[in-house]
Amino acid sequence: METTEIESFELLRKDLDLPVGLSPFLTDRYEFVRVVGSGSTATVYEARDRDHDRTLAIKVLHCEPAGGELLVRFRQEISIASFLRHPGIVPVYDGGVAFDAAGEPVHYLTMAYIGGGRTLAHLNPEPREAAALLERIADAVAFAHSRGIVHRDLKPGNILIDSEGNPWVTDFGLAKRLEATNPGTDTGTVLGTAPYMSPEQVLGVPGLQSVRTDVYALGVILYELVAGRTPHDVSSIAVLFEQILHSDPHPPSRFRPDLSRDLEAIILRALEKDPTRRFSDAAEMREELARFRRGEIRPMGFWKRVLRRF
Repeated sequence: METTEIESFELLRKDLDLPVGLSPFLTDRYEFVRVVGSGSTATVYEARDRDHDRTLAIKVLHCEPAGGELLVRFRQEISIASFLRHPGIVPVYDGGVAFDAAGEPVHYLTMAYIGGGRTLAHLNPEPREAAALLERIADAVAFAHSRGIVHRDLKPGNILIDSEGNPWVTDFGLAKRLEATNPGTDTGTVLGTAPYMSPEQVLGVPGLQSVRTDVYALGVILYELVAGRTPHDVSSIAVLFEQILHSDPHPPSRFRPDLSRDLEAIILRALEKDPTRRFSDAAEMREELARFRRGEIRPMGFWKRVLRRF
């Protein structure tokens, strides 16, 4: 690349506030428009794919030595997410590595750009609307479960809302294949986003995490949407983890007195500490939410049997 091209890239980088490590070679194909979001491991950009004349999102991994755990997870995200095709899961197109002007590798993936600029965290729906949203999210998660994939990092920030109000599940960076012989990221390390982690994630024991781990996270998300807060005290990680492991959450009706008893029961069943007492997978939770939406009220005796401890 000529020096003048590198200088042009540097002007572009400063205009868009792009990190120094972004490969100028990526700009040969992609026209970078803006930074959509940035976290501790990667930055996501809105860009224009010149070859296919479409808007997409590009996720660029922050610099890490070759073979590091972050890179392993990033490659796993590309492998898993590109395998899933569902109208509620953000499509991943491809991924690869480019090299910056210094010859250093820059790892990236490309995926569909979801317009609207919002995540589930920006919404404040009424309980029935929240239940309808979770039904659709659970449908997407159920599809991943049917393909042997556990997400393990479901949270409002990983659910995008498009301009028409449709939810899209994204970020499979911590996902795992249930049948994998290589444990990958399931090495005993505590993985996930603390307020949405299940007891088995807090324990960090390899092999305990299953599709019911995602069910727990869905329960936390629905609890937060209807109650305006997560189920446990988040004042410190130590207190939070202690409560996740040992304290039952307050029923969400304590914070939302008008909440339907049936919807509350669905939430509390998803939040059972014993995975065997939760919904068996996201599909079962989706079906229960669908019954609620259709007004098929469960007899109180049914929920008393399900939720004996609450």
